Amino acid sequence: MTRRQIYFYSPQSGKYYVSEEINGDKTELERMGSSDYCENTWEEILDSLKNVAGMGDFLQALARLNGIYHSSLGFDRPPTRLRIAHTHAEVGMKDQTYGITEGTLGIFLDEELSIWK
Repeated sequence: MTRRQIYFYSPQSGKYYVSEEINGDKTELERMGSSDYCENTWEEILDSLKNVAGMGDFLQALARLNGIYHSSLGFDRPPTRLRIAHTHAEVGMKDQTYGITEGTLGIFLDEELSIWK
């Protein structure tokens, strides 16, 4: 299952606001036969993030993202939590790391922080 993260970079503060790890998507969970499920494919998730340009938009997008993942154990994911990184390298690597830069519409694959490109 693909391990992903999304960060929001603020050039003004110089900080990276990093999402929790996001595991899989609709396609991967179905293929694995998991009793957990996700309502959307990763492409649909990325499409929902393409108009994020500010921190408020980012927080709302992460809250929606949390809402599309469902556990078979009946537990909802915890509220949106962010980790703050002070440098690009401190964000850390995942299978795929995506970035959003404040003031710029769109989300991009950060190849430097992605194991799978």
